[in-house]
Amino acid sequence: MRLDKFVSQSLGTTRKQSKQLLRQQLIKVDGVVACRAEQHIDIDSVVTFEGRRLQPPGPL
Repeated sequence: MRLDKFVSQSLGTTRKQSKQLLRQQLIKVDGVVACRAEQHIDIDSVVTFEGRRLQPPGPL
């Protein structure tokens, strides 16, 4: 799944808003700051926003 889609579904935001969060370097994937919205993440990836782990609202 694309990172921007995952973030928008997890936070209930638009993809545009999730891309803004990525540009502001507020999203981390496996402990590393993520900068690419098109980055694909695995089901095992740990995605965090402001130190809080994001969970998808449903199955990936």
